[in-house]
Amino acid sequence: MISILMSCYKSNLKYLKEQIDSILNQTETDFELLIYNDGTEGLDEFLKQFYDERLFWFNWKHLGYAKA
Repeated sequence: MISILMSCYKSNLKYLKEQIDSILNQTETDFELLIYNDGTEGLDEFLKQFYDERLFWFNWKHLGYAKA
């Protein structure tokens, strides 16, 4: 299994949708996409539109690039 980590800080949701769609539509299907919300407003609601069991997201306080 492949784990893909995406850290989101003040992300543009339009481009984020394109990124997530691209990852979920890969020919390789044995992966998980872990999204860490490091400060993007409304990300939880936005991610609910993706109905995929390989997608997980986490919310903690803003940690910055290195720790996220």
